[in-house]
Amino acid sequence: MEVSTVDIQQLYDLQGTPIKVELQSATRAKEIYGNLYTVDPDTRNLVIAQFNEEDKVSPSKLLLIPSYSIKLVHELTGIDEFPETSGTVDNLIEQIDQRFAQKPEENEPEGLVQGRKQALLDHLNAQNVPFEETEKTIKVGPVIIEYPYNKQSMISENLVALERTQKVLANVLQ
Repeated sequence: MEVSTVDIQQLYDLQGTPIKVELQSATRAKEIYGNLYTVDPDTRNLVIAQFNEEDKVSPSKLLLIPSYSIKLVHELTGIDEFPETSGTVDNLIEQIDQRFAQKPEENEPEGLVQGRKQALLDHLNAQNVPFEETEKTIKVGPVIIEYPYNKQSMISENLVALERTQKVLANVLQ
């Protein structure tokens, strides 16, 4: 399938699946094998996970393949014949996400975390910023601040709102 013309959902359906990527003739390699990790919906760049021959359980490396260098993408069957691939890995995305996930400060005293939460609430009130508080989160518009209430625990799909909220709370989060 051609990456530039195929329906994006077809590419998403291949996540975790072994694939062969045929590259344009201007590149040194002619083809790359691996399991599809993710697809950028705007640029259609691919990220594939590759596996060592000895360890077909967890990926050994990730490759970013720009869409302009891709000629075709093929779903693979008969996985034993192809290098650097593993049979469809149901939890591939979770495995890779866990490798890159921020680990909370395990030794951080609860009093310090609660003090930081209270400082955030006080600052938001002082700045007249509307927010909603739950037991473990503070919601500021589209931004959610999760336990342990630091810069790394702020999440939002709206990157502009996330950046603005981080700026408003920069003094408190230092």
